[in-house]
Amino acid sequence: MKKTIVILIILIQCTALYSAHIYVNGEILNFRDYPNGNKIGMLNLGTKLSVLEEKGDWVKVRIEGWVYKPLTSSVKHETVQSINYEIISQYTLSDIKKSYNIRLNNKVSEDVLTKIAYEIKNSDKTNYDRIYICYYLPGWETDSGAWATTHFNPGLEVKILGLEKEETEKLYKNSLGNNVICWGIFEKLGCKIEIINKNGKIVRKDTYSDGSSGTYEMIEKKTKYGRKFVDKNDNSLFGEYYLLNKSGMLEFRDNNGLIDTGQK
Repeated sequence: MKKTIVILIILIQCTALYSAHIYVNGEILNFRDYPNGNKIGMLNLGTKLSVLEEKGDWVKVRIEGWVYKPLTSSVKHETVQSINYEIISQYTLSDIKKSYNIRLNNKVSEDVLTKIAYEIKNSDKTNYDRIYICYYLPGWETDSGAWATTHFNPGLEVKILGLEKEETEKLYKNSLGNNVICWGIFEKLGCKIEIINKNGKIVRKDTYSDGSSGTYEMIEKKTKYGRKFVDKNDNSLFGEYYLLNKSGMLEFRDNNGLIDTGQK
């Protein structure tokens, strides 16, 4: 009986400690992730806050209330500040147009591309008729096609030309078939490609993020650069083929050279 009484006293004390409430006493109060930390929101005058902890002039608080569910997400929202990008090159034609080539450190959403586009546009006070911005992922050459574009033409048009982040994740989760010789996810082709030994025949399987797929019989040719795979019924004018290089990476090539390298 004594033990039970002690526990109740402790619970009552803890409840009292964390049940204190305070109210915002200014027109706007910045809400930060830690004392003097990054601003993550703003609180209006009169907002009721539950006190969790005090540290000098700072108070850790909890806010209780309701929000509109359609404007929430189970995935953390990306911000421009969380994305590293650099201007690779830029070109200006009087006040008629300006073009940029941008290197991203990783894939981003259309929303973040929009924010980056306006940040770049507003960094130059000249009122250009057109602004063209092309984005490239790490390792991409600027003469082999962009992953995404944001063009002010004159209104903003946002286009992701390669695989979006969620699509790439789906392809990675898609299990590999049996007897796979090699495979890779090709951003510029928009699919995962597997080269498979199927009952003695070489087959290429293309799988897309929506679950659709296609299979094509291939012919293998040995080269000094690695194993070369060509469509059996290839009628291409450009001589496209796949090469398993000596580093174990699957490449997509044509008569002019490398087009894309599959990622694992």
